[in-house]
Amino acid sequence: ILNEMKKGVTVAQIKRVFKWCHEVGLKTRAFFIIGLPSESWWTLNESWNLIYEIKPDVLGMTILAPYFGTKYYRDEFSDTDWSKVDEYSNDIWYTKNFTNEQLKDIQKFFYSEFDSISIHKNRTGNG
Repeated sequence: ILNEMKKGVTVAQIKRVFKWCHEVGLKTRAFFIIGLPSESWWTLNESWNLIYEIKPDVLGMTILAPYFGTKYYRDEFSDTDWSKVDEYSNDIWYTKNFTNEQLKDIQKFFYSEFDSISIHKNRTGNG
């Protein structure tokens, strides 16, 4: 997914930077976009594992929004009211592997699991 987005960063680099931040006491934020065309259950599981390992203090989890001018825009979206579309909630995006409703459910799951296991509070093992 990082390669598809052309982020220019590796998972190893992300892990290393988060480790350094935790060592010096910096608050961390992890931001993930789900729903890229190559997204699969496997890549979502990899994202979850990364979140659990890096233990961010804040998690941002958005659904890809196919704005005009991006490579993800499709002609079928030409009549879309873009004032009602953003990365956190959109009713239009889907992929070959996931419906829009599934992406929304996945987003909710990530947020609820992040909150329920409180990984951001368990950095020291004190809960």
